[in-house]
Amino acid sequence: MTIEAATPRSQVLLLATVPPPNLKAIIWTDSSLTVNGLTFEGAAISSSDGGNGAGIRDQSNTATSLVVENSRFVGNQEGILTGSDSGQTFAETVIITNSQFINNGNPDPNAFQHALYVGDAGSLRVSNSLFCGQLLGHDVKSRALSTTVQNSTMYIGAAASPSSPDYYNAGCTTPGSTSIGVDIPNGGNAHLVGECVDPGTGEPERRVGVLRGGRPALQRRQHLRDLG
Repeated sequence: MTIEAATPRSQVLLLATVPPPNLKAIIWTDSSLTVNGLTFEGAAISSSDGGNGAGIRDQSNTATSLVVENSRFVGNQEGILTGSDSGQTFAETVIITNSQFINNGNPDPNAFQHALYVGDAGSLRVSNSLFCGQLLGHDVKSRALSTTVQNSTMYIGAAASPSSPDYYNAGCTTPGSTSIGVDIPNGGNAHLVGECVDPGTGEPERRVGVLRGGRPALQRRQHLRDLG
């Protein structure tokens, strides 16, 4: 299935003003999905229901694909969340291109959500994308067998406030609380190509780089290629 803006290079706003009725996401899927030119904003559910309302929730159990192009995820508890029922499928392909993740996350430290959380996929590829203003969690957390982040920028600072005319342009200059730029807790192959992690004016003691297998990536470098 493909969902895209009718006018090229425009944005269609999907605004959640109440918790999603499925208690999961603005768009939920368990099959192949492509979205282009959509803005997902405001997905949130109570902490008792998981506190992880997402722009897109993908629960595919087979070798499907999730392709996100020219889209924005703004002010959701989780921008994109993927993962099969078993957590052991490692078959899906996830591709994120030319997209923005702005001011996502849950201020509840017990929830600890992420801008982009990919579960047991075969591969994740992120390119030409922006991550900004993440609350507490990570910009990218990937359990995929192969993870590539290419020509993308991750700011630790927060984006502009919702009342600002620059809200969707990601000012990314005020203090933020992002924990990690890229987290690859299961290990696997990681390729970081031309990626920039900018701490801005945020908290300098936070870990803003890459963790692999729960350790700083430079300790486990044999499977990590940083070509920046």
